[in-house]
Amino acid sequence: SINPNDIGKNWVLTTVYTTGILGMEYLGSGIVLASTSIVAGNPHILRSTDHGRIFNDSITVPIGLTFISSISYLGNGIVVFGTSGAVGGHIWRSTDFGLTFTDLGAISAFDILTIKYLGHGYAIAGDAGNSVQRSVNFGATWPLAIVLANAIQTISYLDNGIAIVGDNNGHIWRSTTIFTGFPSFSDRGDVTGTNTILVSSSYLGNGVVIVTTGNGHIIRSTDFGLNWTDLGLISASFFSTSTYLGNGVAICGAFNGHIWRSTDYGLNWTDIVGITASTLTYDTLKHIGNGAIVVGDNAGNIFRSDVSYKLDESIQDIERPIRTITASETITKGDETL
Repeated sequence: SINPNDIGKNWVLTTVYTTGILGMEYLGSGIVLASTSIVAGNPHILRSTDHGRIFNDSITVPIGLTFISSISYLGNGIVVFGTSGAVGGHIWRSTDFGLTFTDLGAISAFDILTIKYLGHGYAIAGDAGNSVQRSVNFGATWPLAIVLANAIQTISYLDNGIAIVGDNNGHIWRSTTIFTGFPSFSDRGDVTGTNTILVSSSYLGNGVVIVTTGNGHIIRSTDFGLNWTDLGLISASFFSTSTYLGNGVAICGAFNGHIWRSTDYGLNWTDIVGITASTLTYDTLKHIGNGAIVVGDNAGNIFRSDVSYKLDESIQDIERPIRTITASETITKGDETL
């Protein structure tokens, strides 16, 4: 049986790549994509078809010294990713689950920092030039929606037509009109009190949303982003990525390679383990179903946590056939006890 409280406690290194992992997204049906830093002049897309157990170098993206800073799955096999660097804020789009991509051109002169799918064909992208671009046709076009006061770092959709945007100056912007007409955002103010960067955000359901900060704090709202409480200093290193796993379990990855977990909808947090000596990179912590999670770091490592086959500890004395081996051989899934 799967115990939700065990999700994210144990991690295994599954892939070692030649350069840093910059973005990650789950497409369903076991398909996971990861974007990389520059390899021989271009970024690459890594692809897994087995829920993140093995990643293969799938695509070289011919965009020169430019990074794929964000990946978002829009459903129906449609994937978009945003770029930052030499060519500015381009959107590349795939309609075949990330096997091939087409450059839609620059939607901004600035780096695309985050993209979030909202459902019903709607998606919004935030850039370093303070702008929010919105697509209403599954990422085919991206007209400008609104210009805010600061660079857009993170976006979350909270249900009921409500979206929030966190910027690099500690402010939360909230919209209830993201699906209607020309969307507007209200500034909820500096929720950190220190104008620090808001790095990642995750919606936990029932109006509860968390936002991680560049100074190791976690900010929490229980009323769909109207009011915010600073939970205080949690990590000595800032949080770079977060995700929600269900059943009240949320996970945050820190810049120093540590994983933090909450089992009470983001109210209390425990430092579980330091899984890497390198940086856990922005927006790479992804829940891929069945109690499995993946995360990437700046050294090119991808880690996976999976409790799908963990037996409940109350089960005792299960007899298994014993097989004796006398030479070196490969262990398979059919082996129980040797």
